[in-house]
Amino acid sequence: MDTQKALLLLRDARQAHRQWVVHARALVQGLPIKKESVPLEPTHCDFGRWYYSYGQDLLSLPEFSSIEVLHDELHLLYMQIHSGLFQQEKPSLMARMLGQKAQPDLQQRKKALQDYKQLDMISRMIISKIDKLIAQLESMTKIQNT
Repeated sequence: MDTQKALLLLRDARQAHRQWVVHARALVQGLPIKKESVPLEPTHCDFGRWYYSYGQDLLSLPEFSSIEVLHDELHLLYMQIHSGLFQQEKPSLMARMLGQKAQPDLQQRKKALQDYKQLDMISRMIISKIDKLIAQLESMTKIQNT
């Protein structure tokens, strides 16, 4: 494994995860953002694509495999949030003709915000594990360079 390349890709994956969380928060807050910016499936987000491709080079590192469970849990929770916010009844014919979309009610929005807090906590755990992986790779790089 080329540890320099692995470090670069891991840092990019960490940033991609952070960006996914920012987009998820924006959707929960009702800000206009494309739903496609926050893929539902763990294998469809940029971090997940890294994890199941280049990330597999890090299988031997202890923190790596523990990330998968958290990442899956994060996406499962987001699917619940997404469903609560966007799987509502269609607006009336008149509302659709006027270009109006169904909006989550106050209770749905509160539930989404509450669930988002848990999602954020899981995300912080993922970031912590990624940071440990980065530290391990950096120490490996120092050893290789001596």
